[in-house]
Amino acid sequence: MTRRVLAAHDRNLVARVVDRWPLVYSAEADCRQDRPAHVRAGSGMVMIGGNIAAIQDDAHFVAVVDTNGRTVAAIALPVGHQGHRQFDAMRGNKKWKSDLEACTTIVESGRELLLIMGSGSNARREQILIINWPPKNEQDIKLFQAKSFYATLHSQLDFAGCELNIEGAVLLGDDCLRLFQRGNGAENIGQVPLNATCDISWQWLRGHLHDPASVSSPRPQNIIQYDLGFLDGVRLGFTDGALRNGAMFFTATAEASPDSVVDGPVMGSVLGRIDGDGTARWAELWDSDGTRFPGKVEGLVLDPAVERRAWILIDQDNPQVPSELCEIELCGGWMAPGRPLPAAWNPT
Repeated sequence: MTRRVLAAHDRNLVARVVDRWPLVYSAEADCRQDRPAHVRAGSGMVMIGGNIAAIQDDAHFVAVVDTNGRTVAAIALPVGHQGHRQFDAMRGNKKWKSDLEACTTIVESGRELLLIMGSGSNARREQILIINWPPKNEQDIKLFQAKSFYATLHSQLDFAGCELNIEGAVLLGDDCLRLFQRGNGAENIGQVPLNATCDISWQWLRGHLHDPASVSSPRPQNIIQYDLGFLDGVRLGFTDGALRNGAMFFTATAEASPDSVVDGPVMGSVLGRIDGDGTARWAELWDSDGTRFPGKVEGLVLDPAVERRAWILIDQDNPQVPSELCEIELCGGWMAPGRPLPAAWNPT
């Protein structure tokens, strides 16, 4: 039976933006690669190789961010429709964007892999990339069309609800990949938007991607639906997840969008925590001046060097404006011990 969790607004938790900077590439724009001068539409991020890797939903590049030197490098991903790497309404090709929204780090045989997933919100967004990190050549970046896998997720209505929209991925242990579904938009054909998580076997998924004819798609397990609440009457929806000391952290944004494809006005964002006992709580993100932080949060990294520091990635919903990386100070009971999440998982 699918579990439902009611997340609580915990006023003992404080998350405050203390610094922010635009993500502008250290190198100038490169028209040969169809790369702009800045990170566009930052949609997810993870710590890998000692730096932050940020993905973008409308540009085929991974941004490698050094938070100490404040430098930003670019790794080009395979080109998209008609050889382009940038997709937006002004170019008239927005419908062809890959909508890369979720990423996580996986360690296998002592080497790091960067897993990147499309949102699955339409047929063009059902792609998965696996990158040997750091990539040394094009062969280290593998792109998979994953229609069968996404069809399996679509069919699991207690996870996908009315519209599939994968926004986060976190590896638990060696084989459990937890996916975050964002429940934004409106009811459709009797189905409602759902915020939910599910677990799948990473090894099973990898086998399926490499040999879909012989290896069936893994089915979601351990589905949990979350009622995250509202900000100013607008439903909060998951935008990313991250693991720290046995607790799962998440970001969620209140965006008044009509569906999983069209952007809408943002009322604010929250940072939250989920413990292994199923409890979930969150705090509004506050700006340095004490007002509610207005940004659309799309990515989350918990700093491994500073316990009470996190980083969030802001999508400006404007391809001409750089995405921002914001430093977050965590105060209150964020790091209090709780019942841990499973360290390993065996699919049934």
